[in-house]
Amino acid sequence: MKRTTKLLAILLAVLLTATALPFAAVGIKKDYGTCGDGVEWSFNQLNNTMTIRRAQSKTKPVTMSDYSTENPPQWIKLGELDNEIFGSICKLIVDKGVKNVGAYAFENCTALTEVELRDDAVTIGNGAFKDCVNLEKVTAPETLENIGDNAFFNCTALSNFPMPKKLKTIGKNAFYQCWSLLDVTVPGTVDTISDFAFFRCDSIKKLKLEKGVKHIGNSAFAECTSLLNAELSETLQSLGMGSFSNCYSLTKIKISKPVNTIPKSAFAGCFNLTEVEFYNGVHIIEEGAFDQCPITTVKFHGNSEQYQRIRIDSFNEAVELKKENLNNFEFIEDAADEKEPEKKESFLDKVKAFFNKILKFFKDLFASII
Repeated sequence: MKRTTKLLAILLAVLLTATALPFAAVGIKKDYGTCGDGVEWSFNQLNNTMTIRRAQSKTKPVTMSDYSTENPPQWIKLGELDNEIFGSICKLIVDKGVKNVGAYAFENCTALTEVELRDDAVTIGNGAFKDCVNLEKVTAPETLENIGDNAFFNCTALSNFPMPKKLKTIGKNAFYQCWSLLDVTVPGTVDTISDFAFFRCDSIKKLKLEKGVKHIGNSAFAECTSLLNAELSETLQSLGMGSFSNCYSLTKIKISKPVNTIPKSAFAGCFNLTEVEFYNGVHIIEEGAFDQCPITTVKFHGNSEQYQRIRIDSFNEAVELKKENLNNFEFIEDAADEKEPEKKESFLDKVKAFFNKILKFFKDLFASII
């Protein structure tokens, strides 16, 4: 009897080991866990939706962990094993009370099509949705302030991302190669649009930078080949090298008054750019700023003498002031500064005027008597 029991125990152990092997080979499913101090995640396998939420033990907004290739989240790997749910996440909800989406948390999550960020979300971390090639829709609250480097890098299906009014930073490569992204309005709360932020977003037709935006980084809007209308903010102070290079559809551009340098290759390869307007604050047009641009109209706010003082480097033939293309130039003498408002009459002035009137009255009266 004992021998039989022992054999059954061994057989049961072997059977359990054998049934466990396939799960080890293909990975396991775990649909809940933690992703930061006081931050929990759960996955609903019925609708393929993941939710990031604040733990009930916390009362203040919490911060989600950042991740990397060496330190992936639980929904990707559990120990050495792949977690099967990663390839099934179609929608992500970051619930109220969570301040951020951790860096690289959903990198290469190719099934993801929709992201909903709720109130309290302030930051989308570096590379958070990098290479999510099927991500189409992102809803962001007005609390969002920071979009990290590479946040939506190569999200080729993303067609719409309304910028929240309190947004402060747009990181390097933030929307790099988002081919489907349409019209973009950058709020004035953003001081700087970083390098390559919208590089090769070749569906953008209209760009508006609201008052307050001061700097555009290198190649920030380069190769936006459908861009027809770029409205630059009146507060813009600097353009980066190649900032609008190879924007084939751009036909005219008005460069803001505070800009003093049009940098190297800024508009190079804009094969349909025929009209440029800028101010006498420009001191330098660097090499190739307008290379290969068929400019036929240059509107300059100033006179020809001021224009001749601009240093124009090579490969800018279209904007050089030469006899053979003088007809291209329109010099605009801006209206003189408004007259200073009349000074308000002080109390002392009023008293003086009053006594002068009385004095004049008695003088006239005395003269009439005599």
